[in-house]
Amino acid sequence: FRLDVDELRAAVTPRTRFVLLNSPHNPSGSVLTLAELGQVEEALQVCGQAEATAADVRARAQAALTCAELFERTGAPAEAAGRYAAALKLDGAPADVRADAWLGWGRAALQAGDAETALSVADRGLAEVEGPTLRLPMLAARVVALRVLGDRPAALEAALAERDALTALVPSLAGPLLVDAAATARSRGRPDEAVDLLRR
Repeated sequence: FRLDVDELRAAVTPRTRFVLLNSPHNPSGSVLTLAELGQVEEALQVCGQAEATAADVRARAQAALTCAELFERTGAPAEAAGRYAAALKLDGAPADVRADAWLGWGRAALQAGDAETALSVADRGLAEVEGPTLRLPMLAARVVALRVLGDRPAALEAALAERDALTALVPSLAGPLLVDAAATARSRGRPDEAVDLLRR
């Protein structure tokens, strides 16, 4: 028997109050490794305690985002997407936290290979957020999803035009976003696009 940490993560929900692990495991006698125990402990600590003990809506939403990011980092994009979506359902969550949840949900959808959902999430986030500081990252996410889909050139050009206009208004945000977009393009085998983004 070997512990499937991803399966355990997927089984843990905000309603989970207790997880019991036997080590050595009956009847095989296998022993959990320190790495497996560390992954389990990290997942349960972040997801269980942080959300349950949050003092207010902002703290609860931040805890939900932290939990979602943990699942995203550890290669469980479907679970991450669900947790980002749940964070958006918290009444009274501040706009910046909601924007982070929209962005995270889109990233997780892309990790799962679902560019249509990533685009839909970016569009829903754009419909909600106001101001260049929140719109610019959302537009960058929309551009990435449209590039991955590759079948909507007019929509891509419109998103690029709005992104470029906002970049001129908020140059301090543009640099990190363009570097991140360039890294994404490079990792997807599009070096010319990466170079073009870095030149901006």
